Amino acid sequence: IIRFIFHCLPCTFSFFHNSRSGMLGDGPHIRTPLLTARQGYGGGIYDKRDKEQSSAVSTPPSVALSTLTPMMWVPPGFDRSVQHFTLEPTPSPAKNVNIALILSSILTGLVTVLDNTPYGLVLFPLVCRDAYSSVGVSMVLGAAAISQLTMTFTSKFPCAVGCMVVENLPFLTMMGREVTAILQARSEESKIVPTLIVLWALSTLLSGMAMGLLGATHAGRFTAYFPKHVLLGYVGGMGVFIFLSGIEITTNRTWTWTSAALSSQVEGQCGYRLMLTFLMSFLVPVVKMFSSGSPVALPCYFLSIPFVFWFCIYLFGFTADEARANEWVISVGANSGIPGLLPWTLVEPSLIAWDVLPTQMLTVAGLVLFTALHVPVNAPALGLTLGVSTDIDVEFRSHGIANMLTGAFGGLQSYMVYSTSALYHKCGGGGIIGGFIIAGITVFFAAGGNSVLSLLPRPLAGVVLIHLGFDLIYEVFIDSLSSITVMEYLQVVTVVVSMEVFGFMQGLGIGLLMACSAFIIAFASEDPIDVSSAGGGMRSKMMRPLKIRKKLDKLLERHAWILRVRGGSLFFGNSVRLLEHTETLLEIRTDLKFLVVHFTSLHGADCTAVSALAEIVTCCKRKNVIAVFAELPDDIIARVQHALESGQGNIYTCKCINDAFAWVEDKLLTSIKPPPPLVANRLFSILRPLVPDAGDDEISLLCKYFTRETHEAHTVLWKKGDDPSRALVVETGLLGVNCDEAFGLYSEFCKPGTICGELGLVTGESRQHDLVAIEDSVVWSFGKVGLKDPMVRSLFQQVALTMASHRLHHLTLLGHIHSV
Repeated sequence: IIRFIFHCLPCTFSFFHNSRSGMLGDGPHIRTPLLTARQGYGGGIYDKRDKEQSSAVSTPPSVALSTLTPMMWVPPGFDRSVQHFTLEPTPSPAKNVNIALILSSILTGLVTVLDNTPYGLVLFPLVCRDAYSSVGVSMVLGAAAISQLTMTFTSKFPCAVGCMVVENLPFLTMMGREVTAILQARSEESKIVPTLIVLWALSTLLSGMAMGLLGATHAGRFTAYFPKHVLLGYVGGMGVFIFLSGIEITTNRTWTWTSAALSSQVEGQCGYRLMLTFLMSFLVPVVKMFSSGSPVALPCYFLSIPFVFWFCIYLFGFTADEARANEWVISVGANSGIPGLLPWTLVEPSLIAWDVLPTQMLTVAGLVLFTALHVPVNAPALGLTLGVSTDIDVEFRSHGIANMLTGAFGGLQSYMVYSTSALYHKCGGGGIIGGFIIAGITVFFAAGGNSVLSLLPRPLAGVVLIHLGFDLIYEVFIDSLSSITVMEYLQVVTVVVSMEVFGFMQGLGIGLLMACSAFIIAFASEDPIDVSSAGGGMRSKMMRPLKIRKKLDKLLERHAWILRVRGGSLFFGNSVRLLEHTETLLEIRTDLKFLVVHFTSLHGADCTAVSALAEIVTCCKRKNVIAVFAELPDDIIARVQHALESGQGNIYTCKCINDAFAWVEDKLLTSIKPPPPLVANRLFSILRPLVPDAGDDEISLLCKYFTRETHEAHTVLWKKGDDPSRALVVETGLLGVNCDEAFGLYSEFCKPGTICGELGLVTGESRQHDLVAIEDSVVWSFGKVGLKDPMVRSLFQQVALTMASHRLHHLTLLGHIHSV
């Protein structure tokens, strides 16, 4: 190990300097000693002839090399003449690629071992922790090895590094505590370890099946619906647990929120170990600051702790036995690491407490859910670092395969860890060979078991756990301040406290309940009514003569009211406000005859909302008002009609607001005498209201330019894209604007007395839709000839503006504009 450190020291030194120089980044521009070897640059044996051979291929930064002796070994990228790091062409890229891959893989493998080992030490309950600490470490590292091999072949990321889901440690230890308590009450301590191994393996299999199913059904995006602030609280609770676990492994005393347990943490040698652990934890941000965020700084710092520890032990005259006797070194039992790689060898069917497994299913469900949540977080983050697109479904399937394989071997949950994968990428690693090297190193240390653990000081495990726990706590309580509201922050704190007081799943349940309650309160505080106004100024698409239109506007203003309900859902929180508004309206406006309720994009309604809609119909019945519901879904209509008792009222329903308003207009027009059909001498009467400021002689002049035409049903009067050559006044029959020729759908109808095509004739824009005679029709046609006369052109422009105003009034009905 010492020889390896001295061999890699120049590479690490150069890596740190490049990081400080701002050259460490993501993507192909990264400049690290290991990655640059892959790209054709690096250090090693230097010869001036190599520069001449490679200068035609690539030109590195120019440096003075006169001070270098040919064939002199120099650190990669170091230039003595200018005293800074630079990049030189390599004489043999293939060889350096292999060296870079091996070195980066070895470094990543060591980081994986160091990152996972402390969690295996606290995996088993305290009653059997000393005897099975090496087994726990081997189980954790075995899960990382299987995950690494699986990710190598199934993930789309070439630098994917597998790891045990260390964030699941609170779930696993909670299962251990609860199972231990149940079996100790029965005096069946021999069943604790076999039962836990089966329970953990079952959790891993279920996690793999869940993630594989999400990937196979392309349903991985469901995790985006999980409330972020609840997830933050959950992460914060795990951070507190991992932080306290670091204190436990350091002092070798169980942590509980009692005065006796707290005092035991600082008694005798425990206090000294705890002080040293916190001192080394305080050095972590110092290391980060001086390394400028280098990804290898912390691993090197953690790797140096055992060497410094044993150096100090022998420097001050202590022996290894004295260190173990005072609990400064991790205690290992008689079990080697091999059973941890094959946990089923520790399980005897007769020693499995099968009746205890169902009691832990709630915790297992939370573990499965939380394991699945890592994929849509880590995979996109790594894809962003690598500058590649991410296929969540592929990564879910990859994680599913890895966990099912690990569960089949009796191991723990695993996932692709972002931080180590990013480190592996930045060091130039990746590929199948590198994956096998990382997995081999992990298996080697897992099989080492006792020999490795017996050299690790307890403060090392404590520092790693405390560091991770503090990072999670800081991320939740400090980093999130700018991204969440005060109410959400209070919910985060409540979730963390609940997890510590009641348990993890109970805390998660409380968080979800609070999130739902906050959503209901926020949604209920919004008024479900978007628009509430009289019907005057609104029109359907049905074009009517202007004289009738003016009379109809007065009737709509007095006898019709429109309520536009916001899109979404009606439920018990906001439907009451709709009912109260309607009751108040009917009490004030006693002259109303029609109440039009427009449900824009209503997705659903609960039973309370259905009852409120039925009550609205009943109130309208008592006030002799007809309730008109537009765009209300059929299933909700049926439920409302079912809720209405006989004689309580009827509903007039329409598929769209245009049909509903046209129906109201027709009902109101029944009190008006219908106009007679237009004939030649009646053309004057229809044009007269459109240009009220013109004289009779001017109107007569305009009528001379109209010619009478007869068209049979299904006749196409003009097609989409035609030049505007005329405008039409309908005398008899019915015309329709065809918006879908294949299905014969009409978006607008022209009844007798209406005008169409006038705006295009004035502006010169081509026709936007087909115009078809739905019935046998008689029309009056006005052509471009009339526009040559300045007087006639001015009169016709007034007609076009009047009809454009009519269409704007219809847009007001639809809610596209608020006033005309």
